[in-house]
Amino acid sequence: MRRMPPLNPLRVFEVAARHEHFGKAAEELSVSDSAVSHQIRVLEEYMGVKLFLKEGRELRLTSSGRSLGPVLKQAFDLIADAAVSVSKQKTQAILKLSVPDSIASKWLVKRIGRFLEAHPDIELELKTTEAHAGVQDLYADISLGVWDELDVPEDYIRYLLNGVEMFPVCSPTLPDPMSRDPENQSRFRLLKGDDNPRWTRWFKSCAPGLMAEAETIRYQQSSLALEAALYGQGVAMSDSITAADYLTEGRLMRLLPEMSIPEHLQLIVRRTQEENSAIVAFCSWLNDELNELGIELESF
Repeated sequence: MRRMPPLNPLRVFEVAARHEHFGKAAEELSVSDSAVSHQIRVLEEYMGVKLFLKEGRELRLTSSGRSLGPVLKQAFDLIADAAVSVSKQKTQAILKLSVPDSIASKWLVKRIGRFLEAHPDIELELKTTEAHAGVQDLYADISLGVWDELDVPEDYIRYLLNGVEMFPVCSPTLPDPMSRDPENQSRFRLLKGDDNPRWTRWFKSCAPGLMAEAETIRYQQSSLALEAALYGQGVAMSDSITAADYLTEGRLMRLLPEMSIPEHLQLIVRRTQEENSAIVAFCSWLNDELNELGIELESF
């Protein structure tokens, strides 16, 4: 068994060694000068060496004291750091989110600061995906996406985002894409990303054959296609959430405003019995943010 010296005298000595003054050590420890002197004597008797020497009214460390002081300071610093780390692990919850890249970059990141300010005890881990990538292993506590067929395990709840529409958007600076002026056609392009199925659905429902021969530029991510639309490079497909701020700011406009179709965005949430859990807190916050856009969460 490890033979440990008395810890309280060690702590008192570490403080006294830093100050080389019993009075200042007593002030830091909120004890009397005599209590400090007593603890130092206890430690000296235990170790069998002198740690301090008095020279007149001055106090100085012996060679043994100078050797022991820095080691104890490092040891107590490690103990303090370990205690803080354990305490942080106990109080801080990690919330894992999976969100389509376009919604995460164009809408969520602008607002997430408000949630973090209200819940400093929650640490977010955000993973971006393609909107139609599907859920492979339900890695996240909360996943947002589009899934036509998905068998949700019993420990998850599935919500539909009612009120989300899908529609083409372009920059107000883009020449009228519907114009038949040959000079304008060179400026009109379809900008497609991972949202290609959305274009197919929109054309089939709203405009069969329309713009079928338009030039197409394909991007790996729909967020890049939307960025290209901002710079007047063509028409991108977007939705009520992703394009919300750009439409409000006038940086984008809806092409053919009367032609939109529902976007079947869904939220898959891990069940929790804790009323104040990170999952419940985030869903409540997200619902409030979506309500401002006229979107509601409906379980099914």
